[in-house]
Amino acid sequence: MILLSNANKTLAKILFWGKIIRQRKQLRKMDDYLLKDIGVSRVEADREANRKFWDHSPVVDESLQRRTDTTLAISSSKKNTASNLLFHKAQE
Repeated sequence: MILLSNANKTLAKILFWGKIIRQRKQLRKMDDYLLKDIGVSRVEADREANRKFWDHSPVVDESLQRRTDTTLAISSSKKNTASNLLFHKAQE
């Protein structure tokens, strides 16, 4: 039973890594106007696309932090709950 559980975890991790690889390939191929649409610069997109597939921790940079702070301020003014804010941020 433990072996099956470990096999499932390993398979899940491999599938997750495959998803990361596909997403980063798509990001690399996006046109500048599409990147602008989602609020990402070419430099940020290239930096993300060039990361190793196992490196999926959040990247903290000043431009991202400024956008996050702005999102928080707007959300506070609209009196959104914390869970709504997290949901919307996760969708970005």
